[in-house]
Amino acid sequence: MGPIIRKRVLVIDDDAEAQCLVAAILEPAGYAVQGAMGGAQGLLLAEADRPDLVLLDLQMPGMDGYEVRRLLPRGTKTRHIPVIMVTASDDPTLHRKVYAFGAQACVPKPIRQGALISTIQVVLAGTVRKKDVK
Repeated sequence: MGPIIRKRVLVIDDDAEAQCLVAAILEPAGYAVQGAMGGAQGLLLAEADRPDLVLLDLQMPGMDGYEVRRLLPRGTKTRHIPVIMVTASDDPTLHRKVYAFGAQACVPKPIRQGALISTIQVVLAGTVRKKDVK
């Protein structure tokens, strides 16, 4: 039996505490977590490391989550990486806007462990199926 390959999640968030919380939730569940402090660093890391999924904070100074999501598909190595957006906003129209920007899902802050893990599992399962069909 070969080594277990852990799915890699890139967390793009300008809040170090939020990154630590996500890592504390996902690492025990078997995910490898890497953090990026903001959109520009996140784009560089996504291009260099090609994670299996990006967990993207929507509201960040400088380059916000919408801009990062808009730019990810432009990279040859990043165009097919699924994105889950995270937000503390309770705006009811936000989910429609997030999906219009191409995100696969949206998770509210404060992040709940079960909701985050199940959302990631569903998004990754859908991504695998899409790749298998081709």
